[in-house]
Order: sequence, then C-alpha cells, then structure tokens
Amino acid sequence: IATKGDFKKHILTLLQLCLIYSKNFTNKGVDMRKLLLGSLLSLMAVSASAEHGKISNETMTTPNIGEINTSSIGDSILEQMPATKAEAIYFSEPQSINKTTITRGFYRKSIDSGDYVQYDSYRAPNGGQIGSLGSLPWFFVRKSDNSVCLSSEWKVKPNEKTCTPLKFEAKDWVYPARDAIEQRLIYNGKSGSKIKIGYREFINGMARPSFSNDIEYDLSDSKQIGYKGALIEVTDANNQDIKYKVLKGFK
Repeated sequence: IATKGDFKKHILTLLQLCLIYSKNFTNKGVDMRKLLLGSLLSLMAVSASAEHGKISNETMTTPNIGEINTSSIGDSILEQMPATKAEAIYFSEPQSINKTTITRGFYRKSIDSGDYVQYDSYRAPNGGQIGSLGSLPWFFVRKSDNSVCLSSEWKVKPNEKTCTPLKFEAKDWVYPARDAIEQRLIYNGKSGSKIKIGYREFINGMARPSFSNDIEYDLSDSKQIGYKGALIEVTDANNQDIKYKVLKGFK
C-alpha cells in the first residue's frame, strides 16, 4: 500500500538512476534522462494529489491518570507503552459485501483520493479483517453516500459494482507501536506498613528479566510512591488488594 514513505523511496531511487545515466543518457535514440525525469514528476504528482491518513505517536497508560482504582495482589497497578494513533473507521459488527465479510474492528485510513477513501486491514489489537483470513488488504468508502466498495481485481481502485451501504463510524484507533517496550508496576502485597511493588518490562509479549526489579515502600513515610518517573498515591493497601490513584506515568 502506497504511503508517503514509499513515494519518497521511489523518488530517491529515480534520482539515483538519473545520476547514473547523466553521463551516458542516450540509449538507441531514447533519451533515458527524460524518461526518468518524467516518471519522477508523475510520482510526485500522485503523491501531491492524494491525502494520506494521519498517524501520530501516543502513549498508552492504564489506568487513566487521576482515576481511583483497586488491584489485587499479582495484578498490575500501572501499565504503559508507546502507541500509534491513526485515523480509522470502526465496524461494531461483521458485515458482508458480495459474500466477502468485513469483520468487527478498526480499519486504518490510508489514502483520500477525492471521491473515495481507501482503508487498510492492519494487523494490530482490535484490527479487523477483510475476506477469509484477511485475504483482501483494503476496501474503499465512497464519499457521496458512505457506501463501502471492494477493490477491482486487486488493483488500487474501487469496483463500483460492489459498493454497498454498511454501518460504521469514524473513530481514532490507538494501538501498541511495533517493538514497543511495555512497562508495568505490579502489586505484591503488604508487610506491616510496607508494600511490595514489582517492576517488569516486556517487548512483543516477552519479558525482559534483566530489567526487572522489586521494591518496598514504607507508607508511614509517604502515601505517594514513585519509580522511573511514575507517581502513585496509595489510599489503602492490605494483603488482598490495593486502592490507589496514578498521578503520573513513566518518563
């Protein structure tokens, strides 16, 4: 699927080819430099005419800052990881076009070409799939009536014969960034006035043991505990659960 990054790579490749042929750019009467420059201008025109879906970097923090929460022993009291926020649409239930199923989930906005907007099936938590086992990579939404259209014979253009009114809503999609490091604080119980907190890191679901740590905090000194920039206010704690509020996330 074409993105701004793809266009930049193609343009750089064509520029390199222009340099290679700059000393000997005539081949059997064909001006190779003009052909390459013409291709370059075409790519730039396509890139300029299409509006790409907005993607930004975010941070996923659970629970939300300022919320009062209760967690049991062994449960996380804070989880945080880098995330991606993308323009998307969301299907709350599976729907079909010509026996092709669009499953429940998010679909990321790719390219707005004027009359149609292309949406991709992207593999991330809560992402949807198009067709059997996600066999189709994208579909289109016709702006004039919000009908959903399948692609035409695997080409990046809609097949208008398939355009069908479906129910969906425009909604930003926040999902974990690729190869992101997840940080967690875990409640491990209380002894006297001291509570035990574990720190753990994960990447792609795998623990990073060398970054683990276990800490004790004396609540008689302060009801606020901190680690790696995170700050938590403890309301109550015992050997069953902890009641707390996250004031700051990890730095």
